[in-house]
Amino acid sequence: MRAKLIVGNWKMNGSRAANATLLNGIVAGLGNARASCAVCVPAPFLQQCEDLLSGTPVAWGAQDVSIHASGAFTGEVCAKMLSEFACRYVIVGHSERRAYHREDSALVAQKALAVLAEGMTPIVCVGETLEQREAGATAQVFTTALAVLVLSQAFFNSGETERLPVLWLSPLLMIFGAGFFFVLLEANTTLSAWPRVAAAILVLAQGLPLLRDALEPRRMHFNYPPYYPGLLLGLRLELQQRQSLGRFGVMADIPAGAAWYGRQRVWAQPARLRDFYAVTVDQSIGELLLTPRTLDRPFFSELALRGPLVGSLTETSEKFGEWGQIYSGLLTGKVPPEFPLTVPQKLADNLYVLFNPALPPARAK
Repeated sequence: MRAKLIVGNWKMNGSRAANATLLNGIVAGLGNARASCAVCVPAPFLQQCEDLLSGTPVAWGAQDVSIHASGAFTGEVCAKMLSEFACRYVIVGHSERRAYHREDSALVAQKALAVLAEGMTPIVCVGETLEQREAGATAQVFTTALAVLVLSQAFFNSGETERLPVLWLSPLLMIFGAGFFFVLLEANTTLSAWPRVAAAILVLAQGLPLLRDALEPRRMHFNYPPYYPGLLLGLRLELQQRQSLGRFGVMADIPAGAAWYGRQRVWAQPARLRDFYAVTVDQSIGELLLTPRTLDRPFFSELALRGPLVGSLTETSEKFGEWGQIYSGLLTGKVPPEFPLTVPQKLADNLYVLFNPALPPARAK
């Protein structure tokens, strides 16, 4: 079943007093909701959302983002800034932004990539204008916007994030089957005249992300992910010395870089801890690499430098979600005993490798 997400877009409304009443009411009224819930608020209220919604089922996000990482762009807010408020979602391409600020699909695609690069989920709005709806151009508007997004992600994504725009297209094919493609062809007189060409274009567009994976990971125009070729190769060599290559897997928060430089299969660190345990059913994980892509956040960095204070580890868990208890263990040196990787090795304040104690000892040279 497709996961359901209900998001409230506050637009340019709200005040601190009114927000507190509304947010508390939303949390109290959720009950046993079967859908994920979130609010996307004006940027000045993100701190209030983080304070009031941390530890609740309600997520929060922003209403827009800049395509730039930093610089002289007065009034804009970059994705990195939003991530520091623990935003999970960011709206991009809203019809009001397209109409009032002349944002096109190419710009929206860049914004979506900027959001993905910081580990957040873009909510890509593909809304036609009234004139386009009356002209019957809804399908063309949606197809064009989706095509730009998929192509942009294929060529410009760093390779470390999920291809959510492609995943959003998958349920249509799974629900309606391959016949859904021919329904689209029949709805367009131009495409119906060239069915094989249309099919070839669709296959090529879906295959472009695979071509992107065949290329060496690069930073592109993003600051992250950071790559450490020597360290990533060392993960493989460590397993070789322990005669565990193939028996134990490697997991990383930069899986594309780790796989490229280590020349091995690498599991991507799941967003949820429960999915980590599901992976271990298929293969025992011997090493987990956590880089600044995950740990370079002001709250964690500050604790790493000064040492955890009373009550701060609970706050860490709340800010980092299900993985918070593991990240707290990095600061104390005591990872939860039920977690299979209980031997953390600190390489820097924001760079760790966690080892599985079940790994055999290294062979003597």
